[in-house]
Amino acid sequence: MISFLSVLMTALFPAFFAGSSAFVIDSQPAESSPQPGTDYIYLADPTIYCDTDGAFYLYGTSPHADEGFLCYRSSDLCHWEGPVGACDGYALVRDSVFGTCGFWAPQVYRSGDTYYMAYTASEQIAVATSRSP
Repeated sequence: MISFLSVLMTALFPAFFAGSSAFVIDSQPAESSPQPGTDYIYLADPTIYCDTDGAFYLYGTSPHADEGFLCYRSSDLCHWEGPVGACDGYALVRDSVFGTCGFWAPQVYRSGDTYYMAYTASEQIAVATSRSP
């Protein structure tokens, strides 16, 4: 007899992981956690925002997730520069927004002249605003 829980897990397990993703740009495996300015980018929950000028901006959950979100820029989705965020490479910094830890899964969108970043921090969902990506 199949239990309700096993049917539920069979139905939800693939859907849960279908929404999970990771983004790695590197030709060599990393020996340790990457630092800003290295030749590779490791991000979980990546999001890429294409601005009106055609530039692509990459954000995600990094090994420095308790600090905020680093930002990278590309014109072709193959070559990335950065981190390029306005605050030492960070597009969002813990000390200036809601949350104290666990900065995860940023999503960026624009409405009018305002950029919005929806994200998770301190196990809550928050939205930050900016005048630039």
